[in-house]
Amino acid sequence: MDNIAWVIAKIREFSIKDSQNLIYELEDQFNTLFQEIYQTNFDNKDFENNELQKCVYNHMTYYNAWKLRGDEPELYFQGVYKKGIEICYWDRCKKNNLIDDSVRNNKSCAYLYSNYHYNFKIKKAGAEQYDFQVPMSYVKVVKEIQKKMQKIIGHKGIGIETNPSSNCLIGSFKEYYKHPIINFYNLGLTTDLEKINNCEQLFVSINTDDQGVFGTYLENEYALLAIALEKAKNEKGELLYNQAMIYDWLDRIRQMGLEKSFKGK
Repeated sequence: MDNIAWVIAKIREFSIKDSQNLIYELEDQFNTLFQEIYQTNFDNKDFENNELQKCVYNHMTYYNAWKLRGDEPELYFQGVYKKGIEICYWDRCKKNNLIDDSVRNNKSCAYLYSNYHYNFKIKKAGAEQYDFQVPMSYVKVVKEIQKKMQKIIGHKGIGIETNPSSNCLIGSFKEYYKHPIINFYNLGLTTDLEKINNCEQLFVSINTDDQGVFGTYLENEYALLAIALEKAKNEKGELLYNQAMIYDWLDRIRQMGLEKSFKGK
């Protein structure tokens, strides 16, 4: 349900074309899930917020309530936001300062957030797993959203840490040469202007994730990517990358990692 609400919000935020039919489908799915998880599990004994239980909630109300997850749940324990609560210096992280108070003061959003944390029946229903088929229209839209978000990340100069072995073992791809780092940054790896222009050239770094769990070292991660790219071939059986360019690309990433590690605030 989180994914559905988020995707609908991003489709509208980024004005992604030819997606209206998908929006209708996702809205129907959201309404069905919301009814099963939330609406049927509101506490009937909660007379104080009885009117809020009867409200018609949509995906945007849910999406805004989702933004409150950066706040301390106790601020919403009674189902409404505790206005005017004094927060000392050490407790300043109890509120996400990036969120406008208009969301906190929205009773429907505050009520949903309170139930998200404190309603056991809702937590239990939300933990159940559902299998559903993802249509190609959804896949296409998600790819467009990813490209839009890459532009935002690039504009803000945010660094992306990648953990090749961890990502390969946990993620949906099983070949190192298919790692998305190539779609984040490809300068030095290719001379194809179209590929270079279609890449946002983000700040990226290569890391190990948890050494104890994945049994790897930083040198291994670089080596695994280098070997995989050296052996990568296209559908014609031709090598995809030049060896010298692979090592130039890896060295650029090494330098970016060092820059981000020691960059002052």
